Amino acid sequence: MEEAKMAAIKSLKTTNDGRDLTAELIHFPVGFVNGLRRLILSGIPTVVIRDVQILENMTQMPHEMMKHRMEMLPVNVTPEESAVIKDAKIELRITTAKESKVITTDDFVIESGREGILMKDPEFGKPCMFLKIRPGESVHITARLAVENDGVSQVETATTGWHIDPDMAKDQRKKYIEDHKDDKDAARYFDNFLVQRCYSRDDKNRPNWFDLQIKSIGVLKAREILKMAVRILKKRVDEYIAAALKNIRHEKDEGTYSISLDIGGHTLGVLMQEVIYQDDVQFVSYDIPHPLKPEMVLRFNTKKTPEKILETAKKTIDEYCSVIENNDGDKSGV
Repeated sequence: MEEAKMAAIKSLKTTNDGRDLTAELIHFPVGFVNGLRRLILSGIPTVVIRDVQILENMTQMPHEMMKHRMEMLPVNVTPEESAVIKDAKIELRITTAKESKVITTDDFVIESGREGILMKDPEFGKPCMFLKIRPGESVHITARLAVENDGVSQVETATTGWHIDPDMAKDQRKKYIEDHKDDKDAARYFDNFLVQRCYSRDDKNRPNWFDLQIKSIGVLKAREILKMAVRILKKRVDEYIAAALKNIRHEKDEGTYSISLDIGGHTLGVLMQEVIYQDDVQFVSYDIPHPLKPEMVLRFNTKKTPEKILETAKKTIDEYCSVIENNDGDKSGV
């Protein structure tokens, strides 16, 4: 497809010892960019604290809150460190305190693991605050490590924004000021608000240029997180297409097909809908029938065979993924 051949990633820069990344994604579909963002935010394998056992708690903090706070501590272990994840035991034991004290991650003891498992503040290098105890209070907690893929995050933030077209912004700014000569704040108002409407578009008036920003918590480099998200997205698409090819159902209307599977969700649904919609397809939509069930239904109408449509979609998405995976740090395209 033409869009896939034009796709490119430009101005890729990493700062803050690789924790921060900025880049421009050009001629990618919105669904692909949004799918990457969703995976970067909460789809990257992350080592977390689990199996929390509160053996003693004489503090004012309820058990549920203490367990939640324990599970939220950042862990400086990569998913590949299987031995550390399996053997490490985390323990906090404070006997009856004689005076008020602020408990930090430096007060935790790590058994059968390496040093530095509990991450310190990446900006200042100081331990994270966990709890404040008063005289006479005591606490005893144990926990283990685990790897999770959903509902956890390797980043502080990951955002994508529509890139402002400088030529369009210049023309629209001039026009707006001329149309509002009596408003002395016209230029400032346009620069602060209306300029956001001047985003880059393709020939179908759809956004085609995006600003990507990733801020890692520090366990993995931001660039590594981006490539992991691409690999995960590609794998999910491969699994979906493989299952979809075996579950194509012919609808009553001629040339209309539907696929109902318990995989996909909004991340793949939006992407498949956008990639499939082209000159050879008269209609395409995806639907999540029930918000609490994993089922996703994809429907489309075409004069081609449904297998050809799905295989073309997979090939197109693979090309988009290759652009980012093979990026050399400045520019890449297929």
